[in-house]
Amino acid sequence: MFLRNKAHWLLGVMMFFSYVVKGQGYEIDLQIKGVALPEMYLGYYFGEKQYVKDTASILADISGVGHYQFKGEEPLKEGIYFIYHPEGVYFQMVPDEQAFALKTDTLDLTGHMDIQHSPKNELFIGYEHFITSQNNKAQQIQQQLQALPEGATDQQKAFQEQLMQLDQDVKARQSAVLTQHPESMTAKIIKATKRPEVPASLGSQLERVIYYRSHFWDNFDLSDPALLRTQFYAPKVEEYMEKLTYPQPDSLFDSAVRLIELSKGDEETFRYMVVNLSNQFEMGKRIGAENVFVKLAERYYLSGQATWAEEETISKIEERVNQLKPNLIGERAPDLVLRDPEGNELNMADHSAPFTVLFFYDPECGHCKKETPKVLEAFHELRDQGVEFWGVNTTTDTEKWLKYVVEKQMDWINGEDPYVQSNFRYDYDIRTTPIIYILDKDKKIIAKKIAAENITKFIEIYQKEGAN
Repeated sequence: MFLRNKAHWLLGVMMFFSYVVKGQGYEIDLQIKGVALPEMYLGYYFGEKQYVKDTASILADISGVGHYQFKGEEPLKEGIYFIYHPEGVYFQMVPDEQAFALKTDTLDLTGHMDIQHSPKNELFIGYEHFITSQNNKAQQIQQQLQALPEGATDQQKAFQEQLMQLDQDVKARQSAVLTQHPESMTAKIIKATKRPEVPASLGSQLERVIYYRSHFWDNFDLSDPALLRTQFYAPKVEEYMEKLTYPQPDSLFDSAVRLIELSKGDEETFRYMVVNLSNQFEMGKRIGAENVFVKLAERYYLSGQATWAEEETISKIEERVNQLKPNLIGERAPDLVLRDPEGNELNMADHSAPFTVLFFYDPECGHCKKETPKVLEAFHELRDQGVEFWGVNTTTDTEKWLKYVVEKQMDWINGEDPYVQSNFRYDYDIRTTPIIYILDKDKKIIAKKIAAENITKFIEIYQKEGAN
């Protein structure tokens, strides 16, 4: 009975593929025993996101076997794709061959997979199933190892040897794939997920970190668009930027440039890297993120290297760069001339202080109302050290502002610009409120968009670092 059903399936597959013209589109025939869902989805990875590429409606439900076909006029790009349904169906595949058939059941989607016309999927799905099996075995051994009583050294040694054997088996399987199928997607994934092996001769932790960081990309080709369409690309980039880069603007910029330059071999990866990193730093909350954005924008967008960007986009980026430049960390703060509650002129240039905190707020802003008490608390903690706090009303409603100052007992320097005579809203990039700046004794910006609860701690740390 099984042979007859399989022969019938193979005949259907042959008829299905008889319409395929080499190099034109894709056709994937799928049969899953135990599933009769109305639809099945074909998805793919791109950077940190997942997208639906195609939807296949059920063609038939014969003896509990759901039959689906995915078709498209354009070939699928190289990468890792997945077939899924929220109700318990998920497995990955590669479209190295554009026309193939998959048949499986819900008992073991990958382990029971019958693959026709796709040797590369036989390799990929077989490897995935092997790795999953090895991981399951390792977890079972780890659980048994942890459950052992103290002093069971012989059993501990036996379990540890089993774990070592599992690891050796994985390495042997990987080595075989790399040797026999070096250009396959499976080989790319094996290489991409390998970690740098730090030589034992490197004694100090610093030496080991430097070596690991410098060899982090040895086996991962950032210019390969196939890897961009896997779940490994974005986390690898994030790890390099978040864990292997010192969180300081110059270091972050250098790391970002290194990644972008490594991605330049392909237009798609180059574009992704420039757009992704630029957006991250423009919207980033870490101190100095905007410094990195400005330098990246000037290097890649405003220099003409971002050939995909339309003129309107370039114009907006240039405008944003010009708006950010005057208020970047490290720059001298723009002039600030305001009016106090009595209508007298306030000029920041006339004031001298070891630190100046600028708190830009809107009296009717809900978030501002929550942050004001926190900023006041920091002021009362730091004022004996000579730190000046300026509360700056960003609106032109003097009456509401004065009422707010009294209500919140804001006993610092209060100022406003009711007739929009100064340019502080642009100079300090006041697009939302509240915004907090911290300036040093020379009125140089040392912190921007810092949280109110971090003001005191930031100044304390800055003072200690300055003393050293």
